[in-house]
Amino acid sequence: MSDDVRQLLLDQVPDEPLNVDLRGILLDKDVEIEPGAADAPGYAVYVPAIDLACLWGEPEDAVLDALGERLARGTQVVCDEALRERVAARIEAAHAEPIHFYALPADADPVLPEPDQDVELWIVGPKEEAALDHLPGELREEMNAALDRTFVAMTYVDEEAVSFCYPHHETEKYWDVSVDTLSAYRRQGFAAMAFGAAHAVLSEHDKEPVWGALESNAASNGMAMKLGMERIGSRYVLIAGGSSGRS
Repeated sequence: MSDDVRQLLLDQVPDEPLNVDLRGILLDKDVEIEPGAADAPGYAVYVPAIDLACLWGEPEDAVLDALGERLARGTQVVCDEALRERVAARIEAAHAEPIHFYALPADADPVLPEPDQDVELWIVGPKEEAALDHLPGELREEMNAALDRTFVAMTYVDEEAVSFCYPHHETEKYWDVSVDTLSAYRRQGFAAMAFGAAHAVLSEHDKEPVWGALESNAASNGMAMKLGMERIGSRYVLIAGGSSGRS
């Protein structure tokens, strides 16, 4: 994608919390733009490397048809509720669910657990090595991929990393929170500690966190509110399935 087209698209997407995924992708990723996007009333951004597509505005039917033909099965498609039915039909959606977004109130700090002397917090920088062999395969792959491009805040217990937080996407003013914890260590405050460490790093760059949680994920929605965040809006996540797209 040329710099001119990238800037044209960025000019249409204000730097607001609900746009953190799409604007972050346009700023940071090699993206594929569906035909007609530059002069149409809406467009689709598809990033095969992370199985994610985002829609903006009111894409024409031809744009949605082209997107449906190209998506890998299992790709997440994020769109406004007004587009849900049109998109679902074209990607033969196997699942559709609201995703709720949370942000801190103006000038508020997150509510974080008290420091624990038995817990260590490490900031592992991009390209730095970390001992991750104890992680399940999918989580280990995710952390290694994250460390290829950004930092990861890690909570250590008994000299092993058990919880992780990093910016999945970043814009000029916001960062999209990605957080995970090994199953045996959940609901003990370790994720909140990792989040606090990541927040401290990014607040130095005047960036505020945005938390996205699927409606079915009660724990994630609950954690966002426990951290002092407030719901600011919702979109839909659809999962490509059926006979559309590629395997």
